[in-house]
Amino acid sequence: MFLRIYTPPEVSIQKYNDEHGVYANKSFNKGYIVSGYPSCEWYKSDNGKYIDSIDICIDDHIYASISPSEHGELLPDGNIEFSGYDCMTNHSCDPNVIYDEVNHHMIAIKPIYKGDELTVNYNCTNWDEYSNLIVFNCNCHSNNCGGVIRGLKYLSHDEQTRLIGQGGVSEYCLKKLTK
Repeated sequence: MFLRIYTPPEVSIQKYNDEHGVYANKSFNKGYIVSGYPSCEWYKSDNGKYIDSIDICIDDHIYASISPSEHGELLPDGNIEFSGYDCMTNHSCDPNVIYDEVNHHMIAIKPIYKGDELTVNYNCTNWDEYSNLIVFNCNCHSNNCGGVIRGLKYLSHDEQTRLIGQGGVSEYCLKKLTK
């Protein structure tokens, strides 16, 4: 399957130090909507099973092959969500945006200036990174750096509470936390 995806005018995909990321094309105050992002169920084959990978082209110049284990969001009902260009949003333990999953918006949680990279905390959107094999060592060097990104399940109660208070913890993670 091949999909062509375009970013909204508020953001762009750029390459920095050999890594792609999502960058602000204008400044945003804390609490403002940075952009919307498309969202739909991950694509299925004729037999009803999720397709293993999707080839995408973003803004007619960035090509990638993505899989549901790395770029899909597991929803509480067991479905997997595909959310378009935001699969290029990188992690930071001190992010500047959160996802509003209900309205499909990225929300600024601190001032963002034109040219800033937009980052999210992957621990807020993934319960158990071991389940999808994308555990990694973080190099963000923030005061909140978790070192190894493994998912909300592996954080201390205090850190889980801090992230929930900040907002942006996925519905799926919140549901798993309350079990």
